[in-house]
Amino acid sequence: MTADIAICNMALTALGHETIAAPHERTKAAGLCRLHYHGARRELLEAHHWAFATGAADLALVHGVAETATARALGYAFAFMRPADCLKARRLTDDAPFEPAGRLILCNVDKARLIYTRDLTESAVFPAAFTRALSFLLASLLAVPLMQSQKLERSMLEKYLSLVEAARETDADQGAPAGEPSVAWIEARR
Repeated sequence: MTADIAICNMALTALGHETIAAPHERTKAAGLCRLHYHGARRELLEAHHWAFATGAADLALVHGVAETATARALGYAFAFMRPADCLKARRLTDDAPFEPAGRLILCNVDKARLIYTRDLTESAVFPAAFTRALSFLLASLLAVPLMQSQKLERSMLEKYLSLVEAARETDADQGAPAGEPSVAWIEARR
């Protein structure tokens, strides 16, 4: 059983529903898990600067006319390509101001290194506290369409909010930065 299915089954059992064996099953539960799982995963990854999902990359300068025009129109001198796995841009290592613009990162420095949250899809690498919080977020999304219960939805959402706070504390206890990571911390991970 994959870790994604395990997380879906954690959500389903929290709701008091039968589990699924595979995401491609032709059941309502499997279909709803397929519909909501990746959105919930991305939502939770964006909610905090998780140590396990932090990435850093030197950005590639973009010289295209449209990209340069976009940068100038928004008051920036340079446009860089956002890393393909970048879910949320956090900061530039030199703390220069920047602005995400679609697949671009706009700033006023000619060389930029971005600290960002990676769009991790391999759920086997998620810490246990993150996985548990994700399962309750998913359960809150499944409660109404699967169980026809707004009360259950609220209950699952409350549990999620409690668990995500605990997951953040656990993440901080493991050396994750309270705010933004230092460059040395990021470099040590490479």
